Amino acid sequence: MVFVKLTLSTDLFEANLPVLCTRLYTEIQVCFDISDVKTKFRKVNGLVEGLDFFDLPKGTIITSDLFHEETVNGKVIQSVPLWYWLLENEHHH
Repeated sequence: MVFVKLTLSTDLFEANLPVLCTRLYTEIQVCFDISDVKTKFRKVNGLVEGLDFFDLPKGTIITSDLFHEETVNGKVIQSVPLWYWLLENEHHH
């Protein structure tokens, strides 16, 4: 994992690191509950900023129980519960 400080909040980036950040695969935000308007704004906009910075088409917000997909500024934002994300990603590690 590599952590990068951007203007807004960004939680995690998954990258291939044999050479310093040669390829970024995904950006992840983590938030237990994004039902609060300010929290959702911060998480989604932080994710979009990171996606723009690394030229990625989509990112994920890991939540406690929400399944949702939306497009913001041309970027696909997928919200999924932690249990689902863990099951979907167990073969990657």
